[in-house]
Amino acid sequence: MVAVSEDKGFEGYLLHPKSISAPQFIDFLKSLSAMYDEKPFAVFLDNLAVHKTKEVMETYERLNIKPILNVPYSPQFNGIESYFSLLKGEYKKRLMQKLLKGNKLNTVDLIKTSINQVADEKTRRCIRNGIEAVHA
Repeated sequence: MVAVSEDKGFEGYLLHPKSISAPQFIDFLKSLSAMYDEKPFAVFLDNLAVHKTKEVMETYERLNIKPILNVPYSPQFNGIESYFSLLKGEYKKRLMQKLLKGNKLNTVDLIKTSINQVADEKTRRCIRNGIEAVHA
């Protein structure tokens, strides 16, 4: 899971080896709320089932988070999709470098390194493009 914003670019992430459960997503929401000093904020989400469970919906309300669910099958409106495209490009580049050199692979380290390589300005641009697509 990754949190990005138009203001800061990259905000934070949480790595999981498998699908995200509601309790794990709730923990992520709590960490985001703490980053914003428990002040109200909005999150723009795809339509993943875990984003809409009863316990998650109660958490949004309790933490004063406004969930904004994207239109189904409309990734062009979600700036995180463009960010993930950049991130995947960085990951593939680093993976290829490791493979060509015969270096040992550590997927978690590759992901972390790739996240650090995507510039915040590029991340902010991805978010702005998603916002502009919504308003077009």
